[in-house]
Amino acid sequence: MKIFKKVSTMVMALTMCLMIFGGDVVFAKTNWGDKFEDPVTIYRHGGGSANVMVPIDNVNDNDWYLIDNSSGSTFSFGVFLTPPPGINYDMQIVRVDENGAITRSTYVDDNGPGNLDGFGTGIEAGCKIYVRVMSHGRNDYDRNRPYELKFIKYD
Repeated sequence: MKIFKKVSTMVMALTMCLMIFGGDVVFAKTNWGDKFEDPVTIYRHGGGSANVMVPIDNVNDNDWYLIDNSSGSTFSFGVFLTPPPGINYDMQIVRVDENGAITRSTYVDDNGPGNLDGFGTGIEAGCKIYVRVMSHGRNDYDRNRPYELKFIKYD
């Protein structure tokens, strides 16, 4: 049983490392990243661009993502959300300073059902930015059609 537990832990750690640092595309699971306190990390110092493809499976589903620059230098980036055709999702941005205090919370301009929403900004050394993807209205979700979230780091 101890060997199984060690192997399981190693496989989980390897999978997370590959998704965070080595993979171009991350396929998330339902109930993964659904809380601000437990986001999916899409950038950590030393990483690069990332894609995430996952559905919103009900009207109350929220997917939180983290851009973690707590140990890096200032850089610019863009985040782009492409929902499935006919579905409208919204993005919220929450900035957190090096002391863990929320310094700003805002919503990205909404371009309507099926259309690309996005933003570009910078992140200072020591800071974090959380990105929330959520349903725009009570019928704006489809557990069978994922959205695509792209994080692009600009050098």
